[in-house]
Amino acid sequence: MRRAIGLLIVSALALAVGCGPANQQLGGRPRQKVYRSIVTLSPSTTELLSVTQQLNAQRVRGRTAADNYPKATVDQIPIVASVKPDYEKIAAIKPDLVLYDKDLFNANDVEKIKKLGADTFVLDAVTVDDLVKELYALGSMVGGETNVSDYVDKIYAARAASASITVHPKVAIIMPGDGGTHMIAGTDSFDADVVKSAGGQLVGPKGSIFVPLDPEFLLTQNPDWIISVGAPTALLTDPKLKALKAVSQGKIFGISADILLRRGARVDSLITAIFDKIAK
Repeated sequence: MRRAIGLLIVSALALAVGCGPANQQLGGRPRQKVYRSIVTLSPSTTELLSVTQQLNAQRVRGRTAADNYPKATVDQIPIVASVKPDYEKIAAIKPDLVLYDKDLFNANDVEKIKKLGADTFVLDAVTVDDLVKELYALGSMVGGETNVSDYVDKIYAARAASASITVHPKVAIIMPGDGGTHMIAGTDSFDADVVKSAGGQLVGPKGSIFVPLDPEFLLTQNPDWIISVGAPTALLTDPKLKALKAVSQGKIFGISADILLRRGARVDSLITAIFDKIAK
């Protein structure tokens, strides 16, 4: 049923966007546009291209230096962005489609991207359901509808497992810092919805970004579990956090930043990894 609904969404989006490989048809109508030169300007959008099975060096002509998944494929694609995109290099490629993560670019950069004259796909999901909709939109643009549907099925299957949790543990996501200066994820973030999808309840300050952690505030929240961005060593050894229930009971674990902080090709695995821990 989900696959049927998903394909209906794809059909509607494709009619609106009218883009993708010309040798495929959707709803009995040939696609109106073929993207032959794609540039992706964030690790998340590069991963999403891999979901559509359209990530290859013949079609994707530029990526960022931070891209590392799937490694064997991205290593073959030229780098056109480091801390900032090299707009001259990108313009020389003459891309007809540019993908980017809205959270990584300011208004000035967005204006420069628009001046490239290419169509754009903007990743702006704040919930898992938002990501699903954007995945279908991207799939309809590049001709990866079936592959997107397969990935969405994996996301929904991972989320369905959380139905077995009757008491939802409180979870905090913390990014360890040097000298005890840690950052904590806001309750309106994409990761908050991932935690919810895994059966937990994210605790922290209101907002969609990481902000400096107030240890006293966290003590009032007293989460059942703490997820560390990367290794949790600095959190486990911080005397200001030792009174936390999650620390004293050893309910703290790390997840690679590349997985935890990306809205990419491993969201299903992220949901499952969190569920497998907090459901104990």
